[in-house]
Formats: sequence, C-alpha cells, structure tokens
Amino acid sequence: MKKLTALAIKTAMGHPGIYQDGDGLFLKVDKRGGAYWLLRPQRDGKRQDQRQCSPVFRRRTC
Repeated sequence: MKKLTALAIKTAMGHPGIYQDGDGLFLKVDKRGGAYWLLRPQRDGKRQDQRQCSPVFRRRTC
C-alpha cells in the first residue's frame, strides 16, 4: 500500500472519509472538513481506535 502524500492529504480535506496510510494509521476527514489521524492497532483480535491530534489539521480541540 502506498503512503499518503502531501497532495493526497490536501485533496482528501474536501472529501469526508477515512484514508489509509499503512501500518494501522488512517486520516479521518469529517463532514465539516475537520481532520485528524486515527491509529487502529489490534490487540487480542480486537481493533483499538486511538485518535491522534495534529495541529496541522486541528479545527477544534481533541
């Protein structure tokens, strides 16, 4: 799987969805245009979603 490029991230900002970067790291863009990184490791066969804030994409406090 290819990693997200800066251009792909900039393009994704206008389209709500979840974009995979690899190794359990995702960029989630909400309907209002806010975006944050989401880490999805698996433990005991269950997904553990962990929201990771990034000042570059922060529109509100995490």
